[in-house]
Amino acid sequence: MSKRSNSRTSIRTYLTLAVAVFALSLMLATVSLQAASVVRVTLERAMHADLGDTIEVPITLENDSMDFSLSGFDLFILYDTVGMTFMDAVAGSLLTECEWEYFNVADDPSGLIRLVGVGDIIGGSHYPTCFLEGTSGTLATLSFAVTCDPAFMCYIFPYRFYWADCGDNSFATLNGDTLLVSREVWDWDETPIQEDDTFPTIKGVPDSCLIGGSPGKAPVRMVDYRDGHVDIICADSIDARGDIDLNGVAYQIADWVLFANYFLAGLSAFSIDQSLQTYVTDTNDDDVYLTVRDFVYLQRVIIGDALPYPKPGDSLPQDTAVFIQDMAAHTVSLDYPDSLAAAFMIFSGEIFPEFVGTDLVAAYDTLIIPRRILLLSATLEKYSFGAGLVLTYTGEGQLLTVEVADYENQLIHSRIEQVGGEPLCGDADGNGVVNIGDVAYLIAYIFAAGSAPTAAADVDCDNMVNISDVVYLISFIFAAGPAPCSGCPW
Repeated sequence: MSKRSNSRTSIRTYLTLAVAVFALSLMLATVSLQAASVVRVTLERAMHADLGDTIEVPITLENDSMDFSLSGFDLFILYDTVGMTFMDAVAGSLLTECEWEYFNVADDPSGLIRLVGVGDIIGGSHYPTCFLEGTSGTLATLSFAVTCDPAFMCYIFPYRFYWADCGDNSFATLNGDTLLVSREVWDWDETPIQEDDTFPTIKGVPDSCLIGGSPGKAPVRMVDYRDGHVDIICADSIDARGDIDLNGVAYQIADWVLFANYFLAGLSAFSIDQSLQTYVTDTNDDDVYLTVRDFVYLQRVIIGDALPYPKPGDSLPQDTAVFIQDMAAHTVSLDYPDSLAAAFMIFSGEIFPEFVGTDLVAAYDTLIIPRRILLLSATLEKYSFGAGLVLTYTGEGQLLTVEVADYENQLIHSRIEQVGGEPLCGDADGNGVVNIGDVAYLIAYIFAAGSAPTAAADVDCDNMVNISDVVYLISFIFAAGPAPCSGCPW
């Protein structure tokens, strides 16, 4: 990972005179082959990637000589796991068009990917139509998911060829009579990397790998490797906070409407550039995005009640806002000593708000389930609501999450309590709310003989409580996954 910086080191290891003479004899035996051709392999760059993007990284080959054919390869690649997550790799057009018989990918969570391709395997179903001589194109394409963390805007995350032993990043000629290994290695910033004599390394195979075997059979330095990188877009290259429609003018009514649509439809409301539009929603400048507090502050700036450079709210949370859902009466009430400006609710089922408190409106999309409801003022003027009945509704559904904001940009916690009905699905610890505490409770039960959860812990509806329920809850809480029990037949 780099933020516009680079460091290079070089180490020279001297071999004994006898070994050097022997190595020279091997190189002389193959010098004519080296002079004839050079193979170039490149990890292509991904420039100006957005946060959260899925990028495609082609691995390209240039072998413009007909002097020899390539019948197999073993590529080993290192990437930065902080900024990227490996998704998949597929064979490139060079392999598919030549009908190579074998292509395999293996990856390791530490950030290593191995790609192996073989043109003809013993007992294969057919014989390849070509073996990569005098050709250029794509060997394979890697897919990575780019980090969503805005802290890494303007960072560069390299991906490089990597050597753990002499056979890594090598190509075999037809019949396997010659192994082609690295000649030159160029880093992601186009600077040459000097080889050394150590493993592991990003500097190519050391000279010691050329020693061994009979003359003419030792590995030959004939492949140039070029590393690549993903360049994440810089924060100063995008519009200022509050410009959610990215038209160059912040804090307009159109920005308010677009932000409101996010609460009703999720990120699909941001059709221009999701990562950039997400970044500029931090209108209250607390480094947290897509919150009801941001939405309320945006509204205050629009009506002239606040400046676009907010004074931070109290860092300590105020009293907890308790939302009480009466499952039998189909009501939601608020228990809170002060006033709120807005609330964002998610219900597990298909509910239809019928009554909301004075001067409030419940905005929602009738096509989206779980139901997402933004509770806000009927006008753009200053508004508030406090303890008492918030809304009534028809239909069936449980209040799963609620997020609130007041008019003073304070941090306010919220809690849900249910009465008059079945336990809240996902509420494994029975405290009336679904959150990370339920995940911890389930993990303790499954792996540490903890207390048994409530029946509502079977969030994936398979009639069992196990690790799949933990994964399901984590996805719901942190990754906007489906709501607990949303697919259950009951």
